[in-house]
Amino acid sequence: MGIAMVLLLFGKWMDEETGTSSLQDHSSKRSVFATVLQIQRYVHLYLNTTQHGSKKHWNIAIIQNPPSHILIRILLIISGIEQNPGPVQNSCGICRKLVKRNDKAIQCDECDLWIHTRCTSVDNTTYTKLQNTNDQWFCQNCVAPCGICSGNIHNCDPAIECDRCKTWIHNSCAIVSNDEYKNIQATNCTWICPLCDETNLSTSYSSTSSGIEINNIFDTLRNNKETHTCSRHIYTSKITMVSININGLRGKKLELQAYLQTENPDIVALQETKINNSIATNELIPDTLGYDIYRNDRTGNGGGTMLLVKTHLDSAPVKILENGSESIWSKIVLQGKQHYIGSWYRPPDAPLDQIQLLKDQMDKIKKLGKANKQPCIHILGDFNYRKINWRTKLNKDTNTCLNGSDGQALIDILNEASAEQLILFPTRESNTLDLLITTLPGQFTDIHSPDRLSDHDIVMGTLRCTIPRKIRPERTSYQYSKGNYNQMRDDSRDFTRDKYFNGHQNNRNVEENWIMIKEFILGTTKINVPTKILKGKQSIPWINKNIKTMIKRKNRTHANYKRNNSMRIKRKWQELRRNINKEIELAHNNYVNNLIGDIKQDSKPFWKYINNQKADKQGIPPLKTHDNKTADTDQQKAEALNTQFTSVYTETKYESVPYQTPPVDKMINIIVTTKGVEKILKNINASKAMGPDGIHPRVLKELAPNISEFTRTLVSEKLKSVTQKLDLTNNDIHRRIKIQAIDINEVKCMDFILITVQ
Repeated sequence: MGIAMVLLLFGKWMDEETGTSSLQDHSSKRSVFATVLQIQRYVHLYLNTTQHGSKKHWNIAIIQNPPSHILIRILLIISGIEQNPGPVQNSCGICRKLVKRNDKAIQCDECDLWIHTRCTSVDNTTYTKLQNTNDQWFCQNCVAPCGICSGNIHNCDPAIECDRCKTWIHNSCAIVSNDEYKNIQATNCTWICPLCDETNLSTSYSSTSSGIEINNIFDTLRNNKETHTCSRHIYTSKITMVSININGLRGKKLELQAYLQTENPDIVALQETKINNSIATNELIPDTLGYDIYRNDRTGNGGGTMLLVKTHLDSAPVKILENGSESIWSKIVLQGKQHYIGSWYRPPDAPLDQIQLLKDQMDKIKKLGKANKQPCIHILGDFNYRKINWRTKLNKDTNTCLNGSDGQALIDILNEASAEQLILFPTRESNTLDLLITTLPGQFTDIHSPDRLSDHDIVMGTLRCTIPRKIRPERTSYQYSKGNYNQMRDDSRDFTRDKYFNGHQNNRNVEENWIMIKEFILGTTKINVPTKILKGKQSIPWINKNIKTMIKRKNRTHANYKRNNSMRIKRKWQELRRNINKEIELAHNNYVNNLIGDIKQDSKPFWKYINNQKADKQGIPPLKTHDNKTADTDQQKAEALNTQFTSVYTETKYESVPYQTPPVDKMINIIVTTKGVEKILKNINASKAMGPDGIHPRVLKELAPNISEFTRTLVSEKLKSVTQKLDLTNNDIHRRIKIQAIDINEVKCMDFILITVQ
């Protein structure tokens, strides 16, 4: 009957669309009804409850071949016909790639989306467990992990998100009652997050079944990109950590830059940098790669460590862990927890007591955190313990217990700190020297060696977590060299004649005239000057597509060599590496030569390159506030500096300032002429940056003859108003100083004309 009703409605809609008569209408209905009877005669519907990937499918069984006119009528009704549809194909809900039959994937019980296990936090053990049980599983778009109990927060669970640490917390875990939860939503009152101990004003809540009527934020934030406060669409679920024994950074800086540009790891630990403080950081790693860089340079021969952390992770150095070891530390906040990341180097001939410096550092980290809480520590480095078999924790040569100098001291430190070493394959010849130590071994996946830049293999691991990924905003830039200035000059003449000097110019004050002029100039600039979108992509200009392709080919060859241990593949990899280094050096030299060749026409790119090579842009380090808290973010640093500066200044009492009249002659009246203003405008340096009013000097220079008349009037009126305000009694010196400062700020763009005339 359901199909009959659909066909009857379809026939009625067809009649209304074609405007048939009543006779034709009845005829059409009879025809459609006859079609329904014939379809029911030939088609039999039944429900096949066969389970396929937890999906139920409707199957249509054709009892016998229907006549052709019946098939034509059916085809007219059915939409979306595919010639060869084949089986249903599912796409991954995260990477949007096709989920193939041989892929490891899992279906969310909430939204029914299929997701690759490599795209989410499901390891092989969990995947096997879910296959053999009836446990439910939810994707990251449908649930969020609680920052305290680590349980799932569903759409219907009462929960709140901290605006500071960007972590979701159950109401029960945050000790927020139902009444307080309602008040937070209704009155926007503040609450204290138990993870970061910060007072914040949250605007993100999860729905609850206890009478609070609010929108489902999981759907709202997913569909509305403009109102994201914790949007899971702009969150990433992994951090890539890399450890590289570079064995001399200066000689391999171009190769390292190409690797960072191609692979884009989040955290990079370098050992044996072999540099000192006479070498600027930007000479080695340009800031266009988007890293915060921390260094611990060598004091003698060899050694030196460096730590590179992506800027979107909001890292900060940890000075308290500096104890004379060859290490550098930084900390980042992930899901409300502080993660301490270190780059460590231990020389092969180091004494036994040097490894105890690592124990001291881990003890300090434990004291910095909360009591009875396991600290989050990740150490990447070259420890030069050749005899450790990390699978058995025994001497790999004799298969006996290790002594302290052979690495037992390091194993004891890791056992005491509940840490684990994850690198189980050799990183230099047959020895495992480069290590990845962590207190969260269950959250690391994809431990492997992608390549090598020296005699040590690169070691890489992926930390599963949820972090906000900062997206660089797009910026609109005006191309003033391509502006239609002839049309802008015509518009300026029309504006001067019809709008500015329209007989009411004397009825407007200076501020109104200035706003009218500013709106006209900005409006005609927007119409007649083309624009382009700058995405702010961080990249190195000489790393081209050909170099990136060669690097990927080299990485595949290195992975093949590690699997097969073939000398033929090794020689092929070495040849690829030599060719890539030559190609990178050639591309870099060509880029610099092109800059030098164009220096006579435009010297800005050349000097920008030179200044970037010698300037270190580290910004303001973390600050200690008056209440013994650490200011890490930009806003916290600004507030701390503002509080400090205002506390050291005293309020000046102008009543006690003696007043003396200097013996000066009275200044004659200032006369501003149109020719004088035009001359000043024509002499503007068009390559300078614009002011806060947004008017570019190139526009003022091009329109100088056409805007000089109303500019002269504006400056004359401004001079007149300033003179009137300064005509005060001698006892009002305090007020006179204030008025003078206010007027100078109000002049804005035309201030340069006033100063030049004076």
